[in-house]
Amino acid sequence: GGSLVSGVGLHIPPKRTHFQRHILDWGEVFQSNAKNRRCSDDDPNVINMYRSRKIEQHQFDGCAIIHHPTVIRWAEAIRQYRIEKGDSTNHETMVSMLTKRRTREEAEQILKSKKHFCVLITRTTMTPRYQADGLVRHALRRLLGKKYKECLGLQAWQGGAQIMKEMNMTNTGPDNTYEIQDAFKFVITMANEQSEGYLVEKTIHPYLAGSVGITATPGVGKYINADALVSCSIPEADLAKVQQYYRGSLDKAFLWMPFNTTPDMWTTEKNIQPIVHDPYNDKAGRDEAVLEFVTEQWEEALTPCVDKIVALDKDDDAYVKKLMQPYILNEGLRSLFDGTYIATSLLHWYLVMGSPIVQGLQIEKLLATEGMLEQTE
Repeated sequence: GGSLVSGVGLHIPPKRTHFQRHILDWGEVFQSNAKNRRCSDDDPNVINMYRSRKIEQHQFDGCAIIHHPTVIRWAEAIRQYRIEKGDSTNHETMVSMLTKRRTREEAEQILKSKKHFCVLITRTTMTPRYQADGLVRHALRRLLGKKYKECLGLQAWQGGAQIMKEMNMTNTGPDNTYEIQDAFKFVITMANEQSEGYLVEKTIHPYLAGSVGITATPGVGKYINADALVSCSIPEADLAKVQQYYRGSLDKAFLWMPFNTTPDMWTTEKNIQPIVHDPYNDKAGRDEAVLEFVTEQWEEALTPCVDKIVALDKDDDAYVKKLMQPYILNEGLRSLFDGTYIATSLLHWYLVMGSPIVQGLQIEKLLATEGMLEQTE
């Protein structure tokens, strides 16, 4: 990987008509046509930082937005935990932690130590703030069991904590989950949202544990080394097909339109109303009906992903080569983790807005600043 991502450090937006702007598309400044809208009731010039490059409905059109993936924050927390635990030296940096390459001998020894096929570790299937995206990982786990062999589910609300205790695993959090993943060949690391740039700590842990992570983040190879992972794809149309059934909110959670109905029926048959499928209600069957529904709806889209995992599980040489891959390439230079990505986005915003921070500097040289490198295609 190594081509310069187009747009970073190179884009000059059209003449501005409004002070506030989005920062999107690898740091490009997006022209906002919104009027009388602002990010904050207190300060109209606030720069908001968001996890994903997707602009949600609550992200006002008049905001200045910087894409700041959560993975950066948690990579630092993981680094600090490893130093405190003695797994890393005091001189460890995020970049040095994520660029280590295993030798073939080390990778082969790790493969020999594996005791289990696959695991998915989650706190729940669905919370009121999730979209249907968060269910993709559960559908994949069920499909692996249906088409190949069981992938262990350690769901806290379904007795996962007891299973972990029986397997001599301790309860973990975002900074140390890698400690209980080393027994598994594969770890499903799909996030709560499947949109470009939505990167969380889940993909780091398998790398540190000597396992292979499975993700569905679109364009993940722009940000991290996709060759170290199994990258799956599920079309937005398939996600939307399931999302339209969900009617839950923070006030009324876990509401779903009946799965034996279709959207065209909802407008003509007024007696069709949402049903509660509560993952925490054992007496009502939890949300088993939801999981069956999404697995059926996404089976065709996820089958290529299942096939990738099965093929890799059967090919020791290919698996070892995955383990030999670092989490990020290019020694971490011009990456998410050396500050290049965020710094370039901020620089563009300052330049476009004529900020005093950049006044008196050589603008042409600043505009020619090289941005983040793509990791893998």
